[in-house]
Amino acid sequence: MRLPRLRLIAAVMAVCVSALVLGTAQPAQAHKHPTPVQLISPAVVRIMTYGKVSISLIEHNFRGSTGNDISLVQRSYQPLLATGSGAVVNPTGTIVTSPTVTGVDLNRAAIYAVNKVFNERYGDGAPMPADPYSKAKPSGNTSDVVSRRLQRCYSGNTTDETGGCVIFTQAVVVVQPFVADQKQFGNLPAEVVYPTGGKKADVSVLKVGASSMPSVVLGTSAAEVEAISELGFTNTPSDEKSLKLVQAHFDKKGSGVERKNDDYQAEVNAGFTNGMDGAPVVSEKGQVVGFLKKDGGQVKLVGPDAVADALSAVGVKPERGPTDLVYENALHNYNNALYTAAAPNLAQVLKLYPGHALATEKLAVANQRKGTSADKGSEGATDTSGFGSNDNGGSSSSDSSPNILLWGGLAAVAVLALLLGFVLLRGRGDKNKMVNGPTPDPNMMPGYGQPYPGGAMPPPGWVDPRQPGGPYGAPYPYPGVPAYTEPPAGAPQSGVPYVDPNGQTVMHYAPGIPGNAPAMPGMSHGGPGSSGAGSPSGATVVAAEGSDAPTSLLAVRPGDAPADAAGNCDHCGQPLQSGQQFCGYCGSRVH
Repeated sequence: MRLPRLRLIAAVMAVCVSALVLGTAQPAQAHKHPTPVQLISPAVVRIMTYGKVSISLIEHNFRGSTGNDISLVQRSYQPLLATGSGAVVNPTGTIVTSPTVTGVDLNRAAIYAVNKVFNERYGDGAPMPADPYSKAKPSGNTSDVVSRRLQRCYSGNTTDETGGCVIFTQAVVVVQPFVADQKQFGNLPAEVVYPTGGKKADVSVLKVGASSMPSVVLGTSAAEVEAISELGFTNTPSDEKSLKLVQAHFDKKGSGVERKNDDYQAEVNAGFTNGMDGAPVVSEKGQVVGFLKKDGGQVKLVGPDAVADALSAVGVKPERGPTDLVYENALHNYNNALYTAAAPNLAQVLKLYPGHALATEKLAVANQRKGTSADKGSEGATDTSGFGSNDNGGSSSSDSSPNILLWGGLAAVAVLALLLGFVLLRGRGDKNKMVNGPTPDPNMMPGYGQPYPGGAMPPPGWVDPRQPGGPYGAPYPYPGVPAYTEPPAGAPQSGVPYVDPNGQTVMHYAPGIPGNAPAMPGMSHGGPGSSGAGSPSGATVVAAEGSDAPTSLLAVRPGDAPADAAGNCDHCGQPLQSGQQFCGYCGSRVH
């Protein structure tokens, strides 16, 4: 006699729990996940604001009966007025920081230029003040022409009988990203896009000319935040040691006000003048919730709402990119001593974002340790083709010598879970055949965890840029990546090339169907032989006669061609080099 459904479910669940307990009875090595600081660090930048000054020193020299002789001395200077830190909020180079880092007083630069040009011109007659940004005191000697001329120049763009100065100033902002070599990959000129026109704001937004930059996860609320980490730079970013971390606490959850007499109070206060001003504040959950500012005698948080308003004012959407997600998976493998697997992962990060300081540093270590006794190989490693980890921020266990009882218990759980699912589905009939994916996580890459067309769930973090109504819209699947287009309505699906809107001749074919792209007059075959022998499926890729396109215009898909075949990435359409395992533009694995 059949058990009632609820009793059957309870029995199956009990067996599952028992199997899991049995499987985990023996100790197993802990899996090391990337920490929030490790994931945020690559997107932290140093910001320097200079005052660019052009100055003309006018000298009126009295020569008695010969009349008044006028001379001109011209110089250019670029003194540093402010340093701080900031966070990249999307891969196209949008940066958030404090307005005190960029809203500098250019009059200080003008004073510096006056002191400098006088010291160069008159030497000991006009020594540099102890503070080069402050005015020198006038001489008590009324016949001291140089001193009188110096005081006149402080007024700027005025002259008297001794002379004066004509001065032009402008602010220049330079961003140093977290790269291994600033001369080769950094020192990026930045534009302040918010606020503009001399307006005041709580947040400053910068834009640099870059792509595939690491970016942070922006939180939408600081209501539960109490313990924080502040990440920034007090000198030039170059390696892991150059990144500074300051911890602090709010007086209570969600207050956004630094706790009085906190152990880290002195370090936080010092940070406002040594490069930590505008540094991103990271919550316990690994989200950036803003940055700290001084407000009277207190240190307060400029929170998610102010950051969101500033980004909205300039039409910027915060998001993560391929570099972040491939690096996250590389960290999973690296942290768990899977150096054989981590090395190509980290190399892929550097293809996506050349100069990535932390990936450069860790790749050198991984290459040194792979194949040694310290290396646990690649079995169970996280695969970068998934573009991220599972929903809880982790990945599968990477111990190359797993506990037999653990895996036995997990296997039993999996089998019994299938049985339970079968029982439940039979009771529900044909209802809800469509498998709906979870609500997308707003803190992850757009499209993360969205269902495939048709309802089946993809691997965690997989993104199909061609999906109708997908996260990137048309025609571009990802910022900075050329459009990928399917054949126009009515165009043949295979066998006949067509020209897409980018002007590239493309042959589409159905994978796994032998001979679906037959040889055509005036065409050259994509694989060895005339029948597509180079592909296990027998598929042949062709190019239009007389075109400069490579013989293989499509990315290699699973089972379609040898792993080292050249082609284009089928996720974003970009060309691949022979032997390339990952697309250098969208980060997708090429099988």
